[in-house]
Amino acid sequence: MRIELERLDDTRHREPFVLTRPGLYLIGRSQQCHFRIGEDPTASRFHLLLERTPLCCRLRDLRGKNGTLVNGRAVRTCLLNHGDEIAVGNTRLRACFDVPPDRVPAPTGTSAEPAAPGGSRLAPTPSDRREPPQIPGYRILGDLAETIHGHLWIGQHEKGRRSVVIRSIDASALSDDASELFLRRSSTIAALRHPAVVSELDAGRSGACLYVVSEHVLGMDSEKWFRANAGSSEAERVRRIGLAALDALECAHSHGVVHGDVRPANILISNKRADDFSVGITDFGLAARCRDAGLTYLTEPGHIHDLLPFMAPEQILDGGGCDHRADLFSLAATLCRLLFGESPYLFRAGEDPFVTVAGARIAPVKGAAGAPPELTRVLERALARDPEHRYRSAADMRDELLAVP
Repeated sequence: MRIELERLDDTRHREPFVLTRPGLYLIGRSQQCHFRIGEDPTASRFHLLLERTPLCCRLRDLRGKNGTLVNGRAVRTCLLNHGDEIAVGNTRLRACFDVPPDRVPAPTGTSAEPAAPGGSRLAPTPSDRREPPQIPGYRILGDLAETIHGHLWIGQHEKGRRSVVIRSIDASALSDDASELFLRRSSTIAALRHPAVVSELDAGRSGACLYVVSEHVLGMDSEKWFRANAGSSEAERVRRIGLAALDALECAHSHGVVHGDVRPANILISNKRADDFSVGITDFGLAARCRDAGLTYLTEPGHIHDLLPFMAPEQILDGGGCDHRADLFSLAATLCRLLFGESPYLFRAGEDPFVTVAGARIAPVKGAAGAPPELTRVLERALARDPEHRYRSAADMRDELLAVP
């Protein structure tokens, strides 16, 4: 699907802006925006965000001055359709889709949904089926959880009786090409083998459901585990979690795999005692696989709350793409959450969190009781706004973390 934005208010801009690939696109006055309207003083630095997927294009107003209008109506978020006119300050744009209308999901009634008091009303998005899926070769034993990227089930391999976790994702609106892309990337992830990597064992499509089968790890979300085991030596436990995670990331990066979604929920801790535990990193590359296939949206409210506090600025500024150094930033943000209980970003009331992350508003890493200054310096370097100022590799960061007393 080809998506273009035509400039309607200024005939000097004859070339349309093309959203070439799935990802995030910022529009505003800032030089960091993908589509810059620097000559319009009525627009904000970061005015709106477009999230392009293989299935649709989603708009999010970033709470800038004068707001955003779609077909003359104020919106906070909506799905765009072919021919929609977007007002950004005094700038007028038209969305052009080179795709049959029945291939683009649209909200009921109109493509522009007005902002609702107290929060925005979101356009409908694909939701996961709650009934147990039929997965060839596996038996569903029970329901585990609803997650950002599909539903989790506890299952069992029918032949080997091995306990597994099965992630089912509703793919009823997905094209064959998008399904093949998801599964092709899944085969790359399945090749990763490391003690601290939760292995993916199988992936496929069964009817309207995509599924990913992983080993069953009896672990706890690292943040929940850390709070449940609060006490002395917290800095040392953070250091040990960081070292194990960096080992896993080094393995993945050496195979050309970027995790892209390192956060507390994707670091599992298994233990008998607070000082004797193991670490497992799960969901390598899953967020990118789902977004690029059009299965999930970063601009969902739940996604914003769960993902943005740990995302590197370039994951928005570079259209959703990133290299291995974004994983190092996200790991450092995760370790800050464990150690200090808060995100390194300076989120402000009234400011859209996408603007905070894109603007790289990061607080200096503060010290914590019992935390050596060497640990603080490692975190500060990994959280550098510019990827060029971070560690060159997971191995480099691990070596400095090993030297922390």
